[in-house]
Amino acid sequence: MCEYIIIAKDGPATVRYCFHCKTYSLAYENILLNMSENGMEDFKNCLLQCYDYHLCHQDQERFYERDIRLNTKVDGLQMMFSLAELSQLIAILQEAQFACMGR
Repeated sequence: MCEYIIIAKDGPATVRYCFHCKTYSLAYENILLNMSENGMEDFKNCLLQCYDYHLCHQDQERFYERDIRLNTKVDGLQMMFSLAELSQLIAILQEAQFACMGR
């Protein structure tokens, strides 16, 4: 049985950790992602690459426009974010990783 504790929270983003399953749960707006430690690291790296690319190739005036698409493994399903949202997700994932160091 999962016993989650909140390890990071910022506005609409929350990261919880289950000591029993050793999994992370990221809730953001209406998205819920459950992942392993490796999965969280992969997701964070994907967000970082996407953020860096769009930061260099997008006008700063569009920082809050939700026009960045991330593909998923589900055919036809994409997640859309703004640069501001990507930044917030990256920050909370990094905070969660620091909170769980040594556990």
